[in-house]
Amino acid sequence: MKLKIKILAIIMLVSIIVSNMNCMQVVRAEVKKAEPTESNLKLIPNTITLNVKESEFYDEKCHEEQEKVINSIKSTLTNAGVDLTDYDVYLAFEDWDEFLNNEENANPPQLTDIHTAFVFIEGSAEYNYEKQIYKKVKVQYSNSASYNAADEKNVKDIADIFQDCWTAYNFDEEIPYLEDSFEDFLAKYITDKTVTCKYYPMGMGFNLFSSFTYMQTLFFKNDVCYVVRQISYETNRMITIPENIKDTEKDYINYAFPILKEEIKNADFGIDDFKLERQKGNGNWYNILVKDDETNEYEIYDYILIKKENTPLCSLGDVDLDGDVDAQDAVMILKHVAHNIELTYNQSLFADTNKDEKIDAQDAVQILKLVAHNITNF
Repeated sequence: MKLKIKILAIIMLVSIIVSNMNCMQVVRAEVKKAEPTESNLKLIPNTITLNVKESEFYDEKCHEEQEKVINSIKSTLTNAGVDLTDYDVYLAFEDWDEFLNNEENANPPQLTDIHTAFVFIEGSAEYNYEKQIYKKVKVQYSNSASYNAADEKNVKDIADIFQDCWTAYNFDEEIPYLEDSFEDFLAKYITDKTVTCKYYPMGMGFNLFSSFTYMQTLFFKNDVCYVVRQISYETNRMITIPENIKDTEKDYINYAFPILKEEIKNADFGIDDFKLERQKGNGNWYNILVKDDETNEYEIYDYILIKKENTPLCSLGDVDLDGDVDAQDAVMILKHVAHNIELTYNQSLFADTNKDEKIDAQDAVQILKLVAHNITNF
């Protein structure tokens, strides 16, 4: 009898132990199934380190380092009981602040600085893509301590000049394949060989007569990244005005309008009513304005270049139309103001550097400031 009681007691004890083990397993299962929440973000470090130089940002080695960081974050979250089965974890270096805060007219996220990033924990497409939490973190590289304030100013000045020159250059219809021309342009205009660039085509867009490609361009000095720019490459429709056409805005428009009208008709853009209007203070660029069927108002739809035959493509300030903006252009404006000479129509298009719809000594001052590098653009 006593033996039976002992056996029953042992069986009951075993049952209790098994039951408790099952309960523990249930609890563990519940912990494992916990979805990521905002509170889990504190487990992600405020600063991450990539064991590469900043100049290696686009290299495969940098992508491998980013993958290591992500795997480390995943491991930390999983060990804390976060179930990432239906979630993706990834790094994004674009500036998501405005976009994520739903700020009005926020631009699409762009890379502006490689020293900050966002860690996203996001529901995978087949599960729930809209479930998303994120944390902004600082990013350090193996050479981040080499930052120098004087170098930063130097690189920013070079980037400003480069961007202005490229903007003027890339409308030239003689440009070859984009990346080849961009590489050649870098070699020509960045004479400080301690400054290097890396670039990556980010996206393309098309309009009525124009197309563009955004080049994400990083400027480095001594392997440290000081400037990130979105530099665009654009191609536009250009109409060349024959020499026998008078140099007036009205005559230019009267010549170009029927050409564009026929092209729009043949392309079947669905545009019935449009007009041309010269951009104020922007040389020989003209807006194409299309009439809105609902408001009956004309809105800018695209823009084109209309220039005289045998006239070079010029930048604002290039009054003598020789392809360069220099002190001679300022002298021409001052002579015009003093009534010693009269600027031609084409020359006057490039003289209004302060864009106030008149040509005076202030326009010459702007050119001299540009030549002296006191300003980087008009």
